[in-house]
Amino acid sequence: MENNYSFFIFSTLLIIILSSIINSKTSLAATTDKNALVQFKTSITSDPYRLLAQNWSIDTSSSSVCQWIGVSCGTKHNNRVTGLNISGFGLRGTLSPHLGNLTFLRYLDISYNNFTGPIPRELSRLRRLRSIDMGFNSFAGQIPTWFGELPQLEIMRLTNNTFTGSIPQELSLLQRLRLLDMEANSLTGQIPVWFGALPQLELLNLRNNTLSGRIPEEFGNCSSLQLLYLSFNQLTGSVPYIIFNLSSIREIRASYNYLSGTLPSDMCNNIPSLTFLAVTSNQLEGHIPPNIGNCTKLEVLSLSANRFNGEIPSEIASLSMLRELYLGVNEFKGI
Repeated sequence: MENNYSFFIFSTLLIIILSSIINSKTSLAATTDKNALVQFKTSITSDPYRLLAQNWSIDTSSSSVCQWIGVSCGTKHNNRVTGLNISGFGLRGTLSPHLGNLTFLRYLDISYNNFTGPIPRELSRLRRLRSIDMGFNSFAGQIPTWFGELPQLEIMRLTNNTFTGSIPQELSLLQRLRLLDMEANSLTGQIPVWFGALPQLELLNLRNNTLSGRIPEEFGNCSSLQLLYLSFNQLTGSVPYIIFNLSSIREIRASYNYLSGTLPSDMCNNIPSLTFLAVTSNQLEGHIPPNIGNCTKLEVLSLSANRFNGEIPSEIASLSMLRELYLGVNEFKGI
């Protein structure tokens, strides 16, 4: 009887101790997240709509961060911060290195603000991050190579900043990447061939940069690619034939470059989902292939301001879903 009582006392004490340890760790984790957000707030120099001023409490002893505007938490991990969405808050300032302490963060959206300065290296600690949107800010300099250290990343938007230099090779490590949007920066150099080694890439947007060289043949390895946006660069050479073998492709936009050569005679044999083809303002020549009639889902066809010649194929008239057709400023016969 005495042994049973001793065992009961021991078990009860053990449960109390373990509960205390767990609660202590949970409290420490919550404090870490809160401190990180508070430090981020102190790096903000302008909060024009007072969204943080009125909703984020500097007092680290009161209110759960899970109730703060733009903050979401996960129930599976003791209410750790898993999402931060402050898009369109109009904030001005720099990114605090303390954001790297939000180690359970999966979604980060700071787009449509006016953040400047370097992106802190400490953000490479966000190993659970799946989506990051830094678009429409004023970040400058080269794209950080440490983005390649975020193994779970599926979505990366760096649109409308002033990033310079080439696209870092370290991004080739992001094997789960589905969407990469770098439109409207000042990127230079060639389009990397290693894009062909990203098996899950669905959207690649490199519009409005200063990229040069050829469109890589390696795009033919992107079996999941649906949207390819390359307009407003300085690309040369031909449109690779292999791109017209991507059965998943829905949109090809490569207008306002220096592309030359011809369109493949069988261009529409293997792209049944193509809805948008735009190669306006290049140096393409030759005939428009009658095979264009096999692109039965085509809604927009923009071939103007090139050197196409011959007759406009009658097969275009069979494209029942076509909404927009641009063929002007070419060398067609009979017009």
